[in-house]
Amino acid sequence: MPWITYTHISHTNSGKKDNATPLFDWGKYYEKDGRIVMPISVQAHHSFVDGIHMGQFADMLQNVRKPAQISNPTEDRMVNYASRFLGTRYRLGASGPSAFDCSGFTSYVYKNFGITLNRSSRSQFLQGEKVSVNNLRPGDLMFFSSRSAGRGNVGHVAMVVSVDPANGTCKFIHASVKHGVTYQSFPDNGYYSRNFLGARRILGTSLDATAQASK
Repeated sequence: MPWITYTHISHTNSGKKDNATPLFDWGKYYEKDGRIVMPISVQAHHSFVDGIHMGQFADMLQNVRKPAQISNPTEDRMVNYASRFLGTRYRLGASGPSAFDCSGFTSYVYKNFGITLNRSSRSQFLQGEKVSVNNLRPGDLMFFSSRSAGRGNVGHVAMVVSVDPANGTCKFIHASVKHGVTYQSFPDNGYYSRNFLGARRILGTSLDATAQASK
């Protein structure tokens, strides 16, 4: 039968755990209503595991819980702090607190927690660590192209405030040209989905460690 560990599902043809090889990682699954859900494409590709039909294997997985992510206590405080500026007007080049542009807003929020971000969205895209859109956490920065920057070039930045892994969605806060500081759902099947370029993690990286060490 498959060997089940905290981090991956593996299988073995010999029946010995030492010979087990990783088969699935948790990134391909998510929990919904307390049950682990796997994509149809994965089920079709791996129809049998050591002679056990995938339908039976899936049933076995329902009793396996994905370990909870260890939260960074700064995440909640950062999200709450950012929400104080909802409705603040947008102004190009402004870095707060009476007005912000997009990178001025993210810089201002992070500065409150002792972390220095570069001033432009393009240069912030070079900071921290790359993170998959499927692995976002509150505090992560999301980057987009813009009309002024041109297709494929970073021209806008936002900060993740909540994530719903079951639905593959998140919500971010940003300084919008039209609406000032506001929330936005992602994906939106529109402007932000079309212009998304990538995400970066700052909390828990060397930038964060440097800030903590200086306190």
